[in-house]
Amino acid sequence: MIRLFVIEDHPIIIKGLKYEFRSSRDEIVITGSAAKISDVTDKVKSEEFDVFILDLWLGDPDPVENVKILKKKYPHNPIVIYTSEESPFWKEKMLGAGANAYIVKSAEKDELKTIIQRVAAGETVFPEYSFLNKDLTLQSLEVPRNIILKPWERQIFLLLSQGKSQKEIAELKHKSLSAIEKFIAKFRTQYNFNTTAEVIHYLTSIKEI
Repeated sequence: MIRLFVIEDHPIIIKGLKYEFRSSRDEIVITGSAAKISDVTDKVKSEEFDVFILDLWLGDPDPVENVKILKKKYPHNPIVIYTSEESPFWKEKMLGAGANAYIVKSAEKDELKTIIQRVAAGETVFPEYSFLNKDLTLQSLEVPRNIILKPWERQIFLLLSQGKSQKEIAELKHKSLSAIEKFIAKFRTQYNFNTTAEVIHYLTSIKEI
């Protein structure tokens, strides 16, 4: 059972999500909700839920700050941005801040359900229309001199940048999912990245001198 905590300032949206997801049918349940970040950080414990559903616009701090506050307080609870905002600018900002997925409110229920399941399983879901959807090649994925990557390791980040999940990459590279997860986690720790999105954003934007 995946337990959701919804942070949304429009009650009708919360009501709609509760109607959409039934524990007996979807194995997804909303266990709590709040209209602002401070109501969450003051009262909610991380063990009470699994995944955040976060509206982009809440009216208190800015969206990037909201994600950073949640990541600091709840480092092990992934965040799905759920919004009407389709701008690539905000998709980039949210993924760079540490959100684990970004989906618009007009999306079908099945798409939202799939993203929730993937995020709960430990994946970061990059929307195909995000800033990561560039015409990248193995050569164009630049790596700064202080980061050492073997060719197959660079290929993993290239595939991530193209929207592949860790499970899909494991199948493509004929490796176990555990091996891919351990490599990415070790890389993030070694080079002090908080999220996989930060790694991809850095590697696809860096320019060698």
